[in-house]
Amino acid sequence: MMKKQTTKKSTCSNNPLRLLGYLIALNLLFLVWQVFYVLMANQNAHFLIFSIIFGKHIQVPLNILPADILFCVIQLTLYLILAIFIWLLAYFIGHLFKFSSKNVERLAFSLWVLNVIAILLTNQVYYPASIFYPITHCIISDRIAGILFHVIGFVLFLACIFALLGFLKLTKKSRYFLVFALAISVIFFVVLHFSHRPVQNAPLSKPNVIIVGLDAVRPDFVYHSKFAPNIYHFLKKSVNFKTSITPLARTFPAWVSILTGQYPIHHGVRFNLTDQSALHLKNTLPTILRRYGYQTIFAMDDRRFSNIDEHFGFDSVVGPKEGANDFLLGSINDLPLSNIFLNTRLGEFLFPYNFANRAATSTYKPEAFVQLIHQRLQTLNPRKPLFLCVHFCLTHWPYTWARQPFGAPLSHLKAYQLALQALDQQFTSLMDQLKQKGLLNNAVVIVISDHGEAFGLNGDRMIEKQTFIRGKKSDKTIFKDLTPLTPLDQKTFPLNISVGHGTDILSFTQYHNVLAFRKFGKEKYLPHFVSGMVSLIDIKPTVLNMTIKLSGKNFYDDGVSLLPEIMNIEKKAPDRMIFVETGFTPVAINAQTYSVQDAVYQSIDLYKIDAKTSNIVMKNSVIPHLMRLKQLGIYYKNWFLASYPKNSHQRLFILVNRKTGQWTDDLTTAFACGSRSLRDKLRKLG
Repeated sequence: MMKKQTTKKSTCSNNPLRLLGYLIALNLLFLVWQVFYVLMANQNAHFLIFSIIFGKHIQVPLNILPADILFCVIQLTLYLILAIFIWLLAYFIGHLFKFSSKNVERLAFSLWVLNVIAILLTNQVYYPASIFYPITHCIISDRIAGILFHVIGFVLFLACIFALLGFLKLTKKSRYFLVFALAISVIFFVVLHFSHRPVQNAPLSKPNVIIVGLDAVRPDFVYHSKFAPNIYHFLKKSVNFKTSITPLARTFPAWVSILTGQYPIHHGVRFNLTDQSALHLKNTLPTILRRYGYQTIFAMDDRRFSNIDEHFGFDSVVGPKEGANDFLLGSINDLPLSNIFLNTRLGEFLFPYNFANRAATSTYKPEAFVQLIHQRLQTLNPRKPLFLCVHFCLTHWPYTWARQPFGAPLSHLKAYQLALQALDQQFTSLMDQLKQKGLLNNAVVIVISDHGEAFGLNGDRMIEKQTFIRGKKSDKTIFKDLTPLTPLDQKTFPLNISVGHGTDILSFTQYHNVLAFRKFGKEKYLPHFVSGMVSLIDIKPTVLNMTIKLSGKNFYDDGVSLLPEIMNIEKKAPDRMIFVETGFTPVAINAQTYSVQDAVYQSIDLYKIDAKTSNIVMKNSVIPHLMRLKQLGIYYKNWFLASYPKNSHQRLFILVNRKTGQWTDDLTTAFACGSRSLRDKLRKLG
């Protein structure tokens, strides 16, 4: 008689694909739950998705759909790979210990639970700003989560070791596969290491020019060492302009003014997301420098409202991918599994709308953006001078990022101060990179802020009731007309308070920006402060003057070269008129409690998606109406004259003496007659 086989059947003798199907189904349920939670918990993403895709507010071109489909495929693939990974672990561990099929299934489901817990704990530990953070945080503290994260990680590591042993036991030939995999890994590591050797820069006849932009940084916050000690020490060794004014306190128009040397009325960008098809960009600063042998790079970590690209004269642009999908995918991609990979090299490839994207606040890591810049600097031509523009947006609202601790809501001011500290570290990392690569051996570094910021503090506005001079022609409702537009339910709102940037022409703190020049190399600028009023439009002619000895006036600039003031510590900037204006401001932006959803509701009908570029741009048809709502202003010496819309057909003229704080809306008063120097300038201007 034949002997009965008594050996236990392992899972490999049954149908293992059934178990894989169960795991795939569980992962799909896990994914569906996450998507549902994102849409329900994040009202802004929920509104944007359904308004843009299903609503009639914006016509969606077909060219943005491939990226959306690819995003969905990548998410599904990640969860499919996770299911296969768990299945293989259970299968090979079962083969090693000769488990029955039921025990293998129990093991697989246990491993699935461990992996889900590990994913959620990883999200809690590394992404406290994620919308999934409160789910686990309400159950366990961050400290316990960190301990469990390491314990479960160790358990899964042991599972991988046992699975590998089971794999080796299955066939001896697999050992050769293991050796081959290790060899490939070593080769990959060596190639990766030697491909990032420092660039050895030869001595250059022309200096490198590096402009470092700090978004929304107020000068009064960095001219002491409390919040940004590294930036403070840099400025101490620089030539600083005490009173630099941005033409328009929004990032896109401000940077276009820097690159063109022109006021918005001349370069054409009067609002964020202005359609660039009608812009004249032949004589931008990077375009001119490129003609003289410079390699030109622009880097920015938030491109949603600032569509600066290669058309401005840059050889390349570093940062997250721009377009409508930046708004869409960048807003909803906060899923714990993809978050694990998002800030890695793999994440850079898989999620181009999220990697190093400041606008994707819950997953943004400041070091990821600096790493992107580092990668681009590795490819420089050491024989050519460099023109590099870097703009850090960490200090822009909402002042949060991936690692910011979760807790009670912070005031805007406190959150801003924390963001400024993190920005200080970004600045230091960039300067260290430039130094290590030898790019500071002969360089001019210009540190700027594109605009300031108002936090609803007393004095954020130039006017107050006590210093008003009423004349015979004063408007009876002047205080009501000038009260900042706000949805706050308050009976009285102080007249000297302002919020945001680019929202209020009467807020000096919104328009006052940092401007400092520092020379590296054999010849250095003597550190000092320059009095007098200058503007960001002066950067282009100054750079052309100090690098290729060209006068900016040859290129129809509104700005003037500041090189005489930089070289002479006793020289004051000449008195001249500086023009400023506001951008488009939804009422919701003026609130001390900012509402993204309300702001979107109030402005979504003003925009469209460009079918060629897939960028969101402002409709040309709405610009005439928005122009009538603009606030306009002129600085001259101690005087400031503002043209303020009372309604769509009538304007108020506000004259302020910045030295005394007095102001009036009646230009026939004796006080107004004291502004003779300003009036004479205006007459000459015509």
